[in-house]
Amino acid sequence: MRKVTSILSIVSIIISASFLSFYLVDILTSPDRVFLKSLSSVVEIKASTDDIESFGTAVIFSDTELITNFHVVSFTSDSIVYIHDLIEIRFPNSDIYQEVTVERYDTSLDLVLLIMNDTRGKSVKINKLNYSTGQNVILLGNGNNLGISITTGVISRKEVGITYNNNSNKYIQVDATSTNGVSGGALLDRYGRLIGIITLRLLDNNGTPIYGYVYAVPISSVLEFYNLDNK
Repeated sequence: MRKVTSILSIVSIIISASFLSFYLVDILTSPDRVFLKSLSSVVEIKASTDDIESFGTAVIFSDTELITNFHVVSFTSDSIVYIHDLIEIRFPNSDIYQEVTVERYDTSLDLVLLIMNDTRGKSVKINKLNYSTGQNVILLGNGNNLGISITTGVISRKEVGITYNNNSNKYIQVDATSTNGVSGGALLDRYGRLIGIITLRLLDNNGTPIYGYVYAVPISSVLEFYNLDNK
């Protein structure tokens, strides 16, 4: 009888521990917790030349380096692409913009590496391989230039080939709402680890954005671009 009671006690402890484990995982991976944990690694960005201005988002990769989309910091005039004269970032919960400089860029991937000269940031955590179709994800970006906000979605296709502006690349297709300003933003897994840089929406035949899907440069391509100087 004592043996049976001991076994039941052990089983009860195991079941209780399992429920507690699932409960803790749910808490630690809830969107609000991920947002708060990742907020310090994502910044607003604006770029301007005379009366031409654009805005977007950038992700911090080291204490002085950020990555965003090239189209956020550039503009086209008379079919020639120029980098904006002034590029500035602003941390969440700050009223102060600070200037950053362009280190290098890749127009085919639509990525640019920026350098912070006067401050230090907190680098984002990275998930290099472990994501899949059907996975829940979190998007952080400067939606409509109103500050860093959160959107949730699902990876509807882990890898899709797209030709955009005469450049063919692989992207992560995400079923999620998106607005202007999230370009260069963070695509995160449920643990707050970066799996891609939000980059584009497709256009219909009339040039109108197709809403409902967002496309991100996968982390493998981002890291290949970022690590060029470290190879």
